[in-house]
Amino acid sequence: MAWTILVLYLILIYGIAFHAKRKVSGANPVEERYLAGRKLNFVECLGSIVATEVSALSFLGLPALSFGGDYSIFYFYLGTLISRPLLSLTVIPLIYGKGLTLYGIIGARGGSATGQKLMALIYAVTKLLGVGVRFYAGSILVAEFLDFPLTLTLGLILSMSLCYTIVGGLKAVVRTDLLQMTILVGGALTAHFVIPPMAGASWSALLGQGLEAGQISLFAPGHLSLFLIGFTGGILFDFCTHGFDQDYTQRILGAKTLTTARWAMGLSGFASVGMGLLFLPIGSLLWALYQSGFVPPLPHGLPPDRVFSHFITTHFPLPLQGLMLAGVLAGTMSTLDSTINALSSVLWNDLWPGRAVSKIKSHFNRDSILISLVLFSVAVAASYSDGLFVLGMTISSWSVAALGAMFFAGYFFPSRRIYLDGPTVGLSFLANIVGIALNTFILAGPWQWNVYYGATTALLAIFFMGKNRA
Repeated sequence: MAWTILVLYLILIYGIAFHAKRKVSGANPVEERYLAGRKLNFVECLGSIVATEVSALSFLGLPALSFGGDYSIFYFYLGTLISRPLLSLTVIPLIYGKGLTLYGIIGARGGSATGQKLMALIYAVTKLLGVGVRFYAGSILVAEFLDFPLTLTLGLILSMSLCYTIVGGLKAVVRTDLLQMTILVGGALTAHFVIPPMAGASWSALLGQGLEAGQISLFAPGHLSLFLIGFTGGILFDFCTHGFDQDYTQRILGAKTLTTARWAMGLSGFASVGMGLLFLPIGSLLWALYQSGFVPPLPHGLPPDRVFSHFITTHFPLPLQGLMLAGVLAGTMSTLDSTINALSSVLWNDLWPGRAVSKIKSHFNRDSILISLVLFSVAVAASYSDGLFVLGMTISSWSVAALGAMFFAGYFFPSRRIYLDGPTVGLSFLANIVGIALNTFILAGPWQWNVYYGATTALLAIFFMGKNRA
């Protein structure tokens, strides 16, 4: 039964991809491949934004945090209710319809070709590192279920994602993302229904047990500082990731209209909060289950990141294991296909411009294969790290703060007329790293505030060292 569900899932994914292969009337080959012909509707934009951010890292990593009694990440999600509407009001009107990639748009407004390439390179390197961690997180359950070696599992998942991404471009990515998000949510909901009967208690009783034991700290007294750290950190972090990461801006640039793009981004924050409320309680349910004694204790030394996957493979009803496996696989493939397509557009437009449009398909295929090989290597390296959720989020903060500062310098401080050439971009990124290091190693501040320190130091570097445009 589990294998049947998994096979049906793969058939659906490839069916959607081949259907999406049909050309959009009137679209040029570049926009067809990278922006879905600028024909994405509201549901496709909204669904793909949420599906891109909700990965297997969320599916396994969020329950791992709450299993250990840490709910503070939810405060981070609440920040999206501020950041997404702000993006809709400020950034999206400035970039919509202006180009293929965000870095090309910034470069065209006030930078050099070298500066544009360096911005794109910074984004590409940190994106590969962050997504490589998420890729590994999603492979854990699949490898355990199939009883395959990690490297073989990584190769299989990556190959499947690469194939349908190559087939249909951004259209295939967006439309398969909608299915994958549905399966991911279905898997999480299933866990909510399956765990309580195993513990011989109701859903509310298990969560009440966690609340009494201090395991659920969401509304605990004295957590005002954690709330402020998470909430304020979430606002700017999310503003930078969803506003200056090509993975998300690609959906906005591919929307049918500016209104479609603004509404999709503005409302996606509510979906993000809902996802947090869906995934976090699973960890508390698992904690109460293992306290009940109705199931054998966890293996000694099992990392929190593997608790949920261990439960699925050892205690989940066999017919439903396929759904859970498909959910994790869906989250992983959704992250991979989005990354491959976004980085391919950056290679085409920013890092390796000027290639023949008539050969765009072959260029896209080669770029996608190259990106996939790098992702595979990073995922293997990530297998030696613990605390995957925080690691993945921390890596994301390394670049988005600097990219956000560059955008702000060019668009919101026009009187300074900063020229973003190569040295200015490079120095601002280094200043961003210094700011993050200051917060991490000297002040020992929360990782949620990395973006504040990084953006501030990067912006200062741009203003003090950047050249004025003529």
